[in-house]
Amino acid sequence: MVLSGLAAELGPSATEGAGPMKSPFLAFTLNFFLPGAGLWYLGRRGWAVVNLLAVLAVGVLAALALPEDVFDRNVGLLGAACGGGSGGLAMTLAQQRNQHAEARRHAEPGAAPDRRGM
Repeated sequence: MVLSGLAAELGPSATEGAGPMKSPFLAFTLNFFLPGAGLWYLGRRGWAVVNLLAVLAVGVLAALALPEDVFDRNVGLLGAACGGGSGGLAMTLAQQRNQHAEARRHAEPGAAPDRRGM
């Protein structure tokens, strides 16, 4: 029951592209420093929880699997890699959300023509 609700949340959101545009930079920054926060900002609550749990699992597994000296030497790189990957996910989802919002805005009847190229 819980997994089916989470699977529905992880799929394309029914409100994706609805509402104001979201900043990909802000989504990246939030998710880089606190995995899941940028996804929460985007309204992707299921993705946020999964992202946070995945980053925590990577850290725990690395701490358990690697020798202590190797872990201590590389914990900063591991954190940067997890933060970068997490931030990249949030930035990509924000860009996709904004593209959907832009496409919907142009598809609406009576929408103003795009004059950026003029």
